[in-house]
Amino acid sequence: HLVAHDRGSVIGDHLIAQPGAASRVARYVRMQQSASRPHGEPPPHQLMGSAAGTALFRSRRFPALVYRGRLAALPIPGDDVRRLDYEFKYRGIAEAAPLSFRTANFDQELVDRRERLFASMTMPVLFLQGRLDPGQHPEEYFRVEQAVADGTLQFIEAGHFLHLEAPGAVNEAMLAFLDAVAVAPTSETGIDASDTEPSGSPEAGNER
Repeated sequence: HLVAHDRGSVIGDHLIAQPGAASRVARYVRMQQSASRPHGEPPPHQLMGSAAGTALFRSRRFPALVYRGRLAALPIPGDDVRRLDYEFKYRGIAEAAPLSFRTANFDQELVDRRERLFASMTMPVLFLQGRLDPGQHPEEYFRVEQAVADGTLQFIEAGHFLHLEAPGAVNEAMLAFLDAVAVAPTSETGIDASDTEPSGSPEAGNER
């Protein structure tokens, strides 16, 4: 199974389109990314890809400004925001994150989706969107179910960061969608990759 959000969905779309990849993905959950219509209110990619964007990623104000600011419709727990701040402060993140924004082109991405990427999605696809996202309006996804061979559209009453704002509702929607296919077992060790943590801790990171 493949689950992606925002710019990660752009990567997911291209990943599935690679030769032989579609047959290896049982189901695809695609969140908060434009589909077969233009992006209603494109985010400030030019800013995010600039030196000012690097400074913003380094700033302690960044998580609150973005994750608790204009794009979040519901409160995000303080522990989650602190964790986001901790991870954004890994060495090299502030310099690496802007690179993808420098090459992003919404017009070309729309053409790519319409002409070849969606046609590569032979697996069931769940377009899972936050209805309250101020930058991506529900009408942008009109008839999106017809964009892929087996597409489903579902809205969650949350904003852009729906998985942080309404994790229970998002998990329920994803599990219901993925439950139609048997889930592969974890590794022989029985350790789920989602249980692993990066080295250190949020508390330790705050001591920098």
